[in-house]
Amino acid sequence: MQSIGTKTDPYDDDEDDDDVAIISSLVTPLTSSPISLLSSEDLIKIQQIKEAYTDSVRLTSLSSEFPSYPQSIRITETSDMINVLTNILATRTITYFKLLPEFSFLNDHDKHTLIKYNTFTLSIIRAVLNYDRLTDTYHEPNTDECVFTGHDVIQCLSLHQYERTRKCIRNLLDASIDDRFLLEALLIIVGFSKGSSIYTTTDEMEPIAHDILSIYQAQNVFIDILWKYCENKFGLSTTIKTWLKFTIYSMDAHLQAYHTRHDYLTIDSVADQLAPLMKSVLLII
Repeated sequence: MQSIGTKTDPYDDDEDDDDVAIISSLVTPLTSSPISLLSSEDLIKIQQIKEAYTDSVRLTSLSSEFPSYPQSIRITETSDMINVLTNILATRTITYFKLLPEFSFLNDHDKHTLIKYNTFTLSIIRAVLNYDRLTDTYHEPNTDECVFTGHDVIQCLSLHQYERTRKCIRNLLDASIDDRFLLEALLIIVGFSKGSSIYTTTDEMEPIAHDILSIYQAQNVFIDILWKYCENKFGLSTTIKTWLKFTIYSMDAHLQAYHTRHDYLTIDSVADQLAPLMKSVLLII
């Protein structure tokens, strides 16, 4: 693990909420079946996903140089935010995927491509699982790790960009219906998405997958699990609305990752200070 150690564009934050409201109004509530939609194999897979997420935190503990909870660590430079906060999120996300058999079965080229071109966006989604909306802070639950504050992130980027990213994070948190498993599974589904990179026309293009069918098959395993889990727990109507929201807000996460990278992190004075892993997932090298 690495040492865990502008400009603004016009953007209408209310458009995604309007889209969800319009589409959701078309969904007629249906009564869910009393019969469980989850097989014993599904329940085992759900437990495996939860354990993989827990282990991804356990296997990537912070070094002793960081203060313990409830102390916060101050970050004042853009490069510090990426090398510390984003580095932690990215490293744990990569570890999470390495613990999934479906990911391990992919060829090395496709694994590298998915990790390199999706991780920065996944870090935003991963941050949702650490976010406390009451205090506007980020802390890994069930650990004694330090706290990161939204105020510090504002100093490292800008108020405008942080407000857009925080809105995306809060929308995803609301869409998860206080169920962490939904976000844990969403991470995997988005991570298996091919062709959703945040690169621009001036960057190196995302490589073509060597075995795209295996990627889609692996992704469909988790799509199927998450759909059945939602429908079994919340009913069909809520499931449809939740998936619509996840689709819209995960696209917004890609947009915020793109803006953050393009507007703040590709500047030479910042890029030169980034850790090697961060340069890779930000497509700087």
